Amino acid sequence: DTPVMTGILVTHANVAGIYYVATIPQQRKKGFGTAMMQFLLNRSKEKGYFISVLQASHQGLSLYERLGFKSCCQFLEYKPTM
Repeated sequence: DTPVMTGILVTHANVAGIYYVATIPQQRKKGFGTAMMQFLLNRSKEKGYFISVLQASHQGLSLYERLGFKSCCQFLEYKPTM
């Protein structure tokens, strides 16, 4: 009865964006991430979207690669030094 997973699907301009896919630490490596990604990808196809994009963390990279995603660019994060 406790949520263990989150994920958001945003569709716009013929592209499905997948965001905030995360599993609580004590429930990782149990298939929840794969199930969430498959659900979001299937939902995007049902809505007529056949291009999906995401921004991967280091922890999620292997999951996305197993699902067929390919790296196409790199995001740099800048933080103030103050």
